[in-house]
Amino acid sequence: MKKKLIFNLITLTLTSFLLILTIYSWYVSNREVSANGISGHTVEPTPIVQNVIIHNFSAKNNNVYTLDGNPTMDNTKFVMEYNPNSALDPTIKPSLKLFELQLISTGVDLNQINIQTTISKFIGYGNDHNWVSQDEINSGLSLSSVLKFKVLYTNQVEFIENNTKIRFNNFGTETFDNYTYDEYVFNDSDGLIDSNYKKLLKENQTNITKIYILVDFDDDYIDRLFSLNIGNKIMEDVLYDDEKDLTFKCDFKFIVIGKEVE
Repeated sequence: MKKKLIFNLITLTLTSFLLILTIYSWYVSNREVSANGISGHTVEPTPIVQNVIIHNFSAKNNNVYTLDGNPTMDNTKFVMEYNPNSALDPTIKPSLKLFELQLISTGVDLNQINIQTTISKFIGYGNDHNWVSQDEINSGLSLSSVLKFKVLYTNQVEFIENNTKIRFNNFGTETFDNYTYDEYVFNDSDGLIDSNYKKLLKENQTNITKIYILVDFDDDYIDRLFSLNIGNKIMEDVLYDDEKDLTFKCDFKFIVIGKEVE
């Protein structure tokens, strides 16, 4: 029986970082996962947000991503597999998710999109050896610690081929795969964050009816979590016990701030 990781919001499919120490030997050999739903909204309900659709992808070819045909219409739960090699191999299912925020049809003057989180430090930071503690294992690890986010505008997201694919456009001199994500909930090298929210929107948007948010995993932070816990018996005991699950809790939400066009 392969070990399964349970995530209250997002499920990660784990793969190799080519490390051979104890935790990594488990990490590279267990790829099956399962997920539970959560209570609460990933996008906070407000009068200006009419609907939220989470687009899932099955394949990619450069900047064109094939939709899997089953968008998630309930933003209180969705499944996301961690496939870091998808950037190199188009046959591997992409990790990223695209939130489509449909705003009220009369138009919105959008001031900000914030990521709000309940964490104040990276997973395990400040403990002995910066290892994950038993209390953190019991309560669930910080999911937002290992994610990255980016706002996209309607001119950057093009639905093509009868809405079966999305082409990502207008990224300047960068390719989409190399496009820089603006914000991480956790992004400070000393293990702390300076605020419980991050601003995604760089400029106010006037009279818009739709906007997008990309959510993806950050390989460096996932690598950091497991490398920090090499030799951590608390972590090993969970990973190697088929009766136990390593749980990541949903500890963030998006807050959309703006007003209806008068």
